[in-house]
Amino acid sequence: MLGQDERSFYQLFDKRNVDADGKFDYKWSVASKVYKLDLDQDGEKEGMVVEFKDSETWLSIYEGKRQVFTYKLLPTGLDSKLYRVRLKTIAPKVVALILYFYEGYTTYLNMQSVTRVYFGAIVDGDLRKIDMIRGPHIFEEREDWLENYEQKVYSTDFFDFNGDGVMDISIKNKLISRVYSYNKSKRRWSAY
Repeated sequence: MLGQDERSFYQLFDKRNVDADGKFDYKWSVASKVYKLDLDQDGEKEGMVVEFKDSETWLSIYEGKRQVFTYKLLPTGLDSKLYRVRLKTIAPKVVALILYFYEGYTTYLNMQSVTRVYFGAIVDGDLRKIDMIRGPHIFEEREDWLENYEQKVYSTDFFDFNGDGVMDISIKNKLISRVYSYNKSKRRWSAY
């Protein structure tokens, strides 16, 4: 039985599954239902789908039936899921797309689960070029084998810290603070 499982895993992660176009040939693929949101603030709703392909989690955005953007989310354990999406205008013609992604939980001797945020910037309504960054954890919980339990919850706030006219995103828990700033001219996120 173990040999059969080992062969299945080798087939699943084998790089020879790449076709002539450079696309990976996935063995298993499951997609969520289509969630409709007005991502580019033009009055028409676009479709957002979370896809699970083998051991990978992908976010795809559709205009009509045409896929215009895809981004890989990184789970770390069981039951990972995208559970919240937030849109916030951070500057004229710049909308922040904030993804709250539960990375899952792991258990062996210790239990650990985390939720992470991903930040995206939609500039001038262009969904093909969303500038994404993997942000920090906003929720962590741990329990060790002696049943000592610890939990950290972070808050998300918006301020213009540097006075450039673009709202910055602050992630904070007690004395721990992280600030993420978007530079519109360089089309890049920075962390402080």
